[in-house]
Amino acid sequence: MSVKFKPVPLGDYDGGGCRASLDFPFAAVKAVLGEPWRNDPIRKNDDYPDDDDKTDVCWCVKSPEGHTVTVWNYKNGPAYRGTGDVEDLKQFSVDYTSATFFDEVRKMVEGVAKGLVVVEGEGER
Repeated sequence: MSVKFKPVPLGDYDGGGCRASLDFPFAAVKAVLGEPWRNDPIRKNDDYPDDDDKTDVCWCVKSPEGHTVTVWNYKNGPAYRGTGDVEDLKQFSVDYTSATFFDEVRKMVEGVAKGLVVVEGEGER
């Protein structure tokens, strides 16, 4: 199984609303989507898309056709709760511009979580 996408630069992210969820461990999401943008409630990252400390991590990827999938945690991590570790997160909100592209990404994350898919290296998936 192969899904082609590239990360969206932080400055090109334009937000969105929750349309679905990914209920998989942080490690599986990170293995597929790469390193997330991270919120730093202490130092205040001005480029981070959420400024009210309700999220800790966010990914946004784009397919060659221009479809996007954005994944983030919401009110379930250390930025909001004041305790815990991002690596322990197991539920993420999702916005997407193509249900088909989201389903391909979801299947990759599910495969990694179940140990059925191994992702190697960075870049295209």
